[in-house]
Amino acid sequence: MSDAGREISVLVVEDDHSLARRLTERFTLEGFQVTPVGTAAAAERALADRGFDVVLLDVGLPDESGFDVAPRLRALHPAAAILF
Repeated sequence: MSDAGREISVLVVEDDHSLARRLTERFTLEGFQVTPVGTAAAAERALADRGFDVVLLDVGLPDESGFDVAPRLRALHPAAAILF
């Protein structure tokens, strides 16, 4: 869905490739711009490169807990909504 003609961007942080693919497909069908990544480190790089409106964050990532990386993601982009 767009806000004043702008697509809402979603960062999907999920290491289960099947689930990440399904989430990406579903959000894309609903009109969101989606970027999937599979690690906390990749999420930090993606958020540092560009802002996202929403971060859908897995708790059990292979390199770090989603709960541990969330404060750093928040510091990179304070306006992003973070959902676990």
